[in-house]
Amino acid sequence: SEIRSLIRNTTTPRHVPKYIFEVDDIPYTISGKKVEKAVLDTITGRTVENKDALANPESLDLYSALPF
Repeated sequence: SEIRSLIRNTTTPRHVPKYIFEVDDIPYTISGKKVEKAVLDTITGRTVENKDALANPESLDLYSALPF
């Protein structure tokens, strides 16, 4: 609830996510950019096309285990 309140108070209520999960790692490309599409593909059960571009592809395993 603390995270939801912070988001609601600093942005708008429409930015408050339905789910908030703590994870140990976030996937990044080799050049250091966050990879949101790979996370979305993982949690929706789609195949991640270019895992070779990730510096830490094992981080996607954390997202496939999230309870939805």
